[in-house]
Amino acid sequence: MGQMVQIKIREFRHADRPSVQVILHDIGWAEHYVEGQLASIQKLIQDDTGQVFVAEGFGKLVGFIQVQHHKWNRLSFIHGLCVSIHSRKQGIASALVSYAENESQKRCNRGIHVDTPVDNTGGRAFYEAIGFDQAYIMPEYYDEGLDGVTYLRLFKV
Repeated sequence: MGQMVQIKIREFRHADRPSVQVILHDIGWAEHYVEGQLASIQKLIQDDTGQVFVAEGFGKLVGFIQVQHHKWNRLSFIHGLCVSIHSRKQGIASALVSYAENESQKRCNRGIHVDTPVDNTGGRAFYEAIGFDQAYIMPEYYDEGLDGVTYLRLFKV
């Protein structure tokens, strides 16, 4: 990984929506995934089941993470983690995950998990490098012919 840039992590604000949308488009997400992510962010904020954090660096929004906290199994779920294509390899994604994990632990959760498409080799390598374990494969989770893989990290007690 490259050097970590000076970033500030804070709660998502409605005014951040256009910047999040630009990041998602720039990294190549299909429009239906972008709209789904934005709708999911709005829902989590409205029903208070999760949190969305953004990273600011270089004078602009450079990434975000969306986390849902489940009371029933005391696990948090990363719904989205994205870093601007121009700000990658600088520790931003790691900082966002770490921040989300700390928030999860404050809620007495026992771990955190995330899914990603099986063909997202960069994302998979990232999660493995920061200590997540592959839990299972979900056939055709993202689309016909596109499986998902779930990664899990249980917190040390």
